[in-house]
Amino acid sequence: MSQLGQANDLGHTEMQCFDYLVTSDSLGTCVDFNDLTVDCISPLNTLLTTEPTTAYGDMSFLDLSSDLQINMPPKSLSAKGDLTRVSNRLSSLQHASRIIMQMLYAYPQMMLRRQTFPPFIHPHWHQKQVPETLSNCMGIAQIFASRTPESEPFLWKMIDSEQGRFRQKLTSFTGGEVHLCLQVMIIYMIMVMSESVTDNRERVTRSLETVELIGSRFLDLMGSYSSTEMTEPSATWEEWIFAESRRRMSCLWLMISCVITIENGRTCSSCGALENLALPSSKMLWEARTLEEWQTEKAFFDPFLYLTPKQSYVFFTPKRKIDDQPPSTTPKRQERAASVISISSEEDAPPTPQRQERASSFISISSGGDDEGFVGPTLCPEQQDLVDLIMSGRNVFFTGSAGCGKSTVLKAAIDLLKDQDKNVVVAAPTGKAALNIDGMTLYSYLSWVPDFREKDLHGISSILYGKSGRNTRKRLRETDVLIIDETSMVENNFLSRMEYVLRHIRQDHRGELPWGGLQLIVTGDFCQLPPVEPFKNCWICGVAQEHWIEVSDDAMKCPHGHGPWNIDQDKWAFRSSAWEAANFAYVNLNEIHRQSDRTFIKTLQKCRLGIPFSEQDHDLLFNHESDVTNATQLVCTNNIADRINKEKLKEITAYPAIDYKCEDGIWFPPHFRGDRETFSRQNRDKTLARFNDHRLNPKVQLKQTQLVMLQVNLNLKKGLVNGSQGEIVGWEPIDTARLPGHEGPNKDTMWEHVLLFTEEHLRNHPNPDDQRWPILKFTNGLKRTIYPVCQVSNLGYQTGIKAYRTQIPLIPGWAITVHKSQGMTLDRAIVDLTNSFEAGQAYVALSRVTSLEGLHIQGGTREDLSIGVGGNPEVRDFLMKKFGSKLYADHEGSHMESS
Repeated sequence: MSQLGQANDLGHTEMQCFDYLVTSDSLGTCVDFNDLTVDCISPLNTLLTTEPTTAYGDMSFLDLSSDLQINMPPKSLSAKGDLTRVSNRLSSLQHASRIIMQMLYAYPQMMLRRQTFPPFIHPHWHQKQVPETLSNCMGIAQIFASRTPESEPFLWKMIDSEQGRFRQKLTSFTGGEVHLCLQVMIIYMIMVMSESVTDNRERVTRSLETVELIGSRFLDLMGSYSSTEMTEPSATWEEWIFAESRRRMSCLWLMISCVITIENGRTCSSCGALENLALPSSKMLWEARTLEEWQTEKAFFDPFLYLTPKQSYVFFTPKRKIDDQPPSTTPKRQERAASVISISSEEDAPPTPQRQERASSFISISSGGDDEGFVGPTLCPEQQDLVDLIMSGRNVFFTGSAGCGKSTVLKAAIDLLKDQDKNVVVAAPTGKAALNIDGMTLYSYLSWVPDFREKDLHGISSILYGKSGRNTRKRLRETDVLIIDETSMVENNFLSRMEYVLRHIRQDHRGELPWGGLQLIVTGDFCQLPPVEPFKNCWICGVAQEHWIEVSDDAMKCPHGHGPWNIDQDKWAFRSSAWEAANFAYVNLNEIHRQSDRTFIKTLQKCRLGIPFSEQDHDLLFNHESDVTNATQLVCTNNIADRINKEKLKEITAYPAIDYKCEDGIWFPPHFRGDRETFSRQNRDKTLARFNDHRLNPKVQLKQTQLVMLQVNLNLKKGLVNGSQGEIVGWEPIDTARLPGHEGPNKDTMWEHVLLFTEEHLRNHPNPDDQRWPILKFTNGLKRTIYPVCQVSNLGYQTGIKAYRTQIPLIPGWAITVHKSQGMTLDRAIVDLTNSFEAGQAYVALSRVTSLEGLHIQGGTREDLSIGVGGNPEVRDFLMKKFGSKLYADHEGSHMESS
């Protein structure tokens, strides 16, 4: 071992101990290393053959000279398929065996907590959730630690069940997932070895067969490590963890082979090809909890490390074609990137002091738009009660007026659920709503396409249970919590069909429970947005509504007798049988945080709930003192908003315009084998078609003195939020070293694409006058430079696909549609309800404004204010039934009931 290469240092205790063990003179007969049987994993169908077979020898820790020999007893393998302790046969190995076995016996106990995982299993600090395979192993380790003679049959049944899952899903697992299976199988075999008497030889044989099958699959997927590690060295933290896990597990296999004969009728092939591979790395590197820690330790142990960009990005720019590889990096780009930071495919290098200072003075922008250094608004008592209710595991529907903090509660609950290692899916009925919550559409979650509406339930089930539906089944079955936002837009039939699919897809594991037994969290305001085009098809047989039969003046049935339904009255999600099957706890958030004027709040509640206005109410809204200087106009149609903004921008003649074109892109993980073209579909301007409803515009045109609105939460503490208004008062020359830092799980992607966006802008605008960022003065007097932001969206649950758009987060501030204003908080607004055509528009528009002083109604009539969904009899009856008559007056408490 003294001839090990200099690439890695053996300074840590584990390897010193290993060094002592394998060089001890007490180990016995001297044999050449190539004759050593380390492990034996070969195709299962050759299990009983006695012919030499290529064994799985992933022993990538060795850097041995060709003449090095190790003192080890030769192993004569039988065909029994058994695990036998060498120390029981050879007295010369008893001491070494005792030491190693004590180490091995501790491993199941070490699986009880993530912080104490065995040294060959990484705790996956780079991921919020422990992978399912490790999580299941932790649960089995709990049972093993507290086992009794009565509970042992259940323990072995659980282990057998896991092995069965590995065998069943092995062909669909990625290389990393297969490797995790190998790791936990070591734990399970140690559990078997720790028993004093092996009374179930069939169980032992099955474990060996499972390991053999898994190892063969892993070798097929990843190839020999002796070649892959040399030709594809790990570059990023995640890749390094995988490579290091292989090295450490190989080390463990050699240790086990010192004391355990793995008898399965095999001889091992030559291991000479492994002689140039590296030893496991520093314990400090292995136990690093953050990217910064890892990079610091990596730089210390390997000062010549260079992180390389991932080669799986697909870039979209107006002059770039779609390709699986990013554009070639020019020397200029390399020089610019190197001057700022080394770009990794997974994470960023630690920021320089200059960037840290810049970030603290500006505020980092995360994927959610919030300041990650600021934990967000403190939950008020009723919000905290709601979060506690969600965390108790109940199905919950919660609602409330605009400005009551529904989004705040949702974000807090999602974070806590994920901290519990729950698989949480956040979805919404439309693409725009999904982007706002960093989620996916319900269609995407279910893998449905529009023409699925025309299929009957049997046709949908056939697709989902077919080969093409394998990933969808996996996704639906592994969901722990489903969160649906903007549920008022989900129609009765869609909800019924979705519940049916979840119930039947998930019944194999949980019985036929409503909604398949998952936890369902539903939120939205039925007083704002109604369902769009309800009852287009029968949810049972798929027959289009145009073929339905009228059975009364207000009800229809499909030709197959399904129904009847009243198209207008039954369109709501809460009229579906699936809704009642969820057995929700109902919560209404009453405390309003956006406005503080109690009179204004009461008037808004009347508008929301459809309560007729009094003369005093009308007078309050139409005839109050206000200051709406430089206020945004809220209008009802896109045409009106576009016309106003273009006319106002054209009036600014003293200053030239600067254009910013977005950068869209999509990243596919290496294991993705699906249809990339479907995800990558583009518009004519080369932007992603799936981003047609994105909040960030494809093109942003700015002039000095222009009124603009902010589209992200920049600094919650200082009131710079989505919808904050201001005026462009100047420009800052572009300097990549001054770009702010990023936080959050996607900070590596965000930083990289902000830099790419910047480079593209510099390349497309060679004039120095155009190479500038806007400086905005907000209505509260604060000035800030507005830098580009990258918003990352996860496409499809557990697919790993990420789409992103990078752009300046500003839109013209003279006019905006009521629809686009949803979610915004405005200090000042001029509301024009002329051409109001959609129920609830008046309430949405009025509730955006923080006070009466910032509100002026210039268009529309008193009748326009009465157009509200809250006046719908079905909505009114539903709210009255669930929250009581006090809902219309009580704004201080929280009502919680079970249906």
